[in-house]
Amino acid sequence: MQNNVLYRLRFPNIVGSSLFALTGLILNLRNPIHYDVYNAILIILSMIFFNIFIWISNDYYDAPYDAADEYKKSRNVFCGNPNNRDYKIGKIFIWLSLISGLISGLLAGFIYFMFAAAGLLLAYLYNSPIFRAKSRLGFDWIFHVIWFQITFLPLYLYIFGFNVIWSLDIQFYSVFLFISLASLLAQINHQIPDYSLDLQTNQRTTVVILGIDATIKLRYAFYFFIAMATIVLCLLKGTVIALLMMVVYTAYLLKTDTKKAADVPLAWLYFFIVDFLIISPFLTFVFSIF
Repeated sequence: MQNNVLYRLRFPNIVGSSLFALTGLILNLRNPIHYDVYNAILIILSMIFFNIFIWISNDYYDAPYDAADEYKKSRNVFCGNPNNRDYKIGKIFIWLSLISGLISGLLAGFIYFMFAAAGLLLAYLYNSPIFRAKSRLGFDWIFHVIWFQITFLPLYLYIFGFNVIWSLDIQFYSVFLFISLASLLAQINHQIPDYSLDLQTNQRTTVVILGIDATIKLRYAFYFFIAMATIVLCLLKGTVIALLMMVVYTAYLLKTDTKKAADVPLAWLYFFIVDFLIISPFLTFVFSIF
């Protein structure tokens, strides 16, 4: 068990979920559109602070439930004594991320302040006993999807403009669908191992209500649709080699270790980014020489 306080405060998870804030920036790199870099940095910061708040406040409100599981109890800093160092650091990060997220959003502009405020409110309603969406049928999945979309949307819309929403821009909707399903699958794959503990602590998550078998069948459908969104995005951006890598990797993983299937969408994303930023530009350069 890691004793590092940043690890216990879920910083690896925070980094992973915050990376979706960079989607617009990554997709813009090969076809640069001019925008104010200072504002873009503020938007990214507001989304990072939002993600810090949602992850750490999640542990804060989950402490009474995590106490029933030895591993989670030892990892969750808020299961300890309120006077110990890690507990105090956790509380500091909660307040620091809340205030910093609102300030950086406000400095970026009113609309981005609203994104930050909506995200922080969603985080509170998702975790706290006031509503605790994470223990309500359907709401746990819906809130999780909205969380990732709030992380993704501000910078993407800042760079490409809000007109992509109603202009039926296929790139935007492919990315939107990918992130929605990636978020949904992440929540499902998190809830399945927690099924027994959630039953024991009377948390009425969607997986608890549906049951494991029905959830797994539904999960296959989500994998299919996220694969379709990935294929469309690859074809749009000329990352055909990424498609080949995805097929080979997925076939290998399903043959050798089906339990790792939960990681497939993340691997697809890595392949797309590597091809989009490195492989395809390099091949274009090489063939232009000849």
